[in-house]
Amino acid sequence: MLFQPPVLDAEDMRVVDEIEQLRHKLRHWLAQPRRWKGQLRRNLKARAIRGSNSIEGYDVSLDDALALMEDEEPLDADRRTSLEIVGYRNALTYIQRDWSAGYAGSAGSQGRRWASMVSASMKRTPCLMAVAR
Repeated sequence: MLFQPPVLDAEDMRVVDEIEQLRHKLRHWLAQPRRWKGQLRRNLKARAIRGSNSIEGYDVSLDDALALMEDEEPLDADRRTSLEIVGYRNALTYIQRDWSAGYAGSAGSQGRRWASMVSASMKRTPCLMAVAR
């Protein structure tokens, strides 16, 4: 070893202990989020979109749905089906974002009726939303 580490005295050890205590207290705020949570959310959303669109007759594989969720090219889905899936994804994201921001719920039951109406119409015209994008 080229350099010898210094010997820690009592004051140094006190500071090291203090740092350890702070690290322990703050561990929940300092922890990095685990990747699987994001992957789980993405996978569940892709499955929901895939299931919803299969009712309308637009069938895609889970891999294609995941690719379309990430704005990547699908392996097997044709262009029209891809547009349907992307349109549905965009509309669903728009409604979820507004609902979580409080826009749809701010008017009470009227806001919930609005969200329900948009959600119902979204099921009927997902391709138009993809083309409008």
